[in-house]
Amino acid sequence: MGNVFGEKKSPKEIVREQKRLVNRSVRQLEREITGLKREEAKIIKNIKKDAKANQMSSVKIMAKDLVRIRKQQTKFLNLTAQLRAISLQMTTVQSINTMSESIKKVSKVIVTHSCSRCNSDL
Repeated sequence: MGNVFGEKKSPKEIVREQKRLVNRSVRQLEREITGLKREEAKIIKNIKKDAKANQMSSVKIMAKDLVRIRKQQTKFLNLTAQLRAISLQMTTVQSINTMSESIKKVSKVIVTHSCSRCNSDL
């Protein structure tokens, strides 16, 4: 989070770093999904070829592999969706933090303005 000898990082910097990590993970998962889709296409092609050659034992094994690959794809898709939701939550938290900081600044300006007005009335 923060440096041992340096300054403490601002919430904006922390959110930016974490969003980078999340986006990197999403890209990596999408690459894995693409690879699994290619593997699925190869297995389907081999299943059809072996089914025509009447090699049912290898067809059964490849069908089980196909099911495993499809389950893995759905798991990766769910992970991708969860990571994107986390990224959205971080963006929301960052915007709320920015709004609260600006409200603090505005309230300070209002207080100083009202105090200066009170002093001028006296």
